[in-house]
Amino acid sequence: MIVENSDVFGRQGDLEIENKKISTPNYLPTRNEFLNLQDSSFVEKKDYKDVNFGVYGHWLSNDTIKRISDKGKAYKSVKNYIIERIQLIDTPVKMLHFEFKSDVSRLNAQTMKLLLDLQVSAGANVIEIPNIKEQSNYKKSIEKALEWKKANLNSQPLMGIAYTSQDVKIIKSKLNAIDAIGVHVHSEDYTTLYEIEETIRPLNVWTHAFSAPRSYKSANYKGTMGVFLSKFGIDTYSSYVAPSEVARNFSYSNENKTDEEKLDDAKYGKYFNPVDYSTTKYDVMNKTLNPNNTEDVKLSKFCSCPICSHNSIQSIVSNFNTTFANTRSHEVLANINESSIIKKKIKNNEFDKYLSSKKFAFELTRRSQSKLPS
Repeated sequence: MIVENSDVFGRQGDLEIENKKISTPNYLPTRNEFLNLQDSSFVEKKDYKDVNFGVYGHWLSNDTIKRISDKGKAYKSVKNYIIERIQLIDTPVKMLHFEFKSDVSRLNAQTMKLLLDLQVSAGANVIEIPNIKEQSNYKKSIEKALEWKKANLNSQPLMGIAYTSQDVKIIKSKLNAIDAIGVHVHSEDYTTLYEIEETIRPLNVWTHAFSAPRSYKSANYKGTMGVFLSKFGIDTYSSYVAPSEVARNFSYSNENKTDEEKLDDAKYGKYFNPVDYSTTKYDVMNKTLNPNNTEDVKLSKFCSCPICSHNSIQSIVSNFNTTFANTRSHEVLANINESSIIKKKIKNNEFDKYLSSKKFAFELTRRSQSKLPS
């Protein structure tokens, strides 16, 4: 990574991976989000033509790890499943990220090698060194990954994965041998972000945030910090990916709902507002902005993406079968646009001023979140 300029808070630059340049800060869409973009009737490929990096998140259970450990039929089946899905990410640079269910308590050397091999087979351009939240000896995992890289003459960049501030310290001690840091932020562990800010941000090393919340618990689920993760030294980030069975259960449940029930669900969808970084349910937005229910609130008041340019709160909600895809597509495009704006603000040393104009992001990125917006 090349950090071209950084002001008091944010930093911006460019990544170069396999001769492809990725501007930072940046939002990296997940496979599911690419599918949402394709499903939206308001979005064309040209609307995200500059997106050149995507992430596929894949969940593994302890049972699955056991079944694929011998690299037999089950392994080939999982490998083909992953390859099929990661190929749906229409970008030149891809990353495969492993999430682990709670029954996975450790990743031994055999499992580590297997997961590294899987990433190569899937065509990942960046290879992560998998980690779990309570891994007792991640330093050993890094050493095994380095042995694997040397034995396989692998030239792709290696990324260490941090769940805790201690993980960050371990990865930092190995930056002479690995190329990047990935940090999990879904749990909103600010001590880990502070460790990144204090010890990694001053360095010229790419830092990516996985599983960023769409709406933060510490803001009472009313707002997000979005691309302003950059304040802590985060260069790129991607959103949380739920386990596949959650998506299946949601789809099955939705098929058995009445139109009235689907409409109610659509009203509770959350809209990311780039004006203040709030994440507000559509029905709450409508009641706040249209208390007498006499006008159709245009979403173009808040965002210029193709979804918002052609929709109001009423039209997004009333077309309940497409509410989710359109809402998520808006979110992706808005975050990409905000990334571009923030890059320019950093170049002009205006990051802190721009951050202070975004109520929820400003409070969420403060060291003390005791006065979060209500």
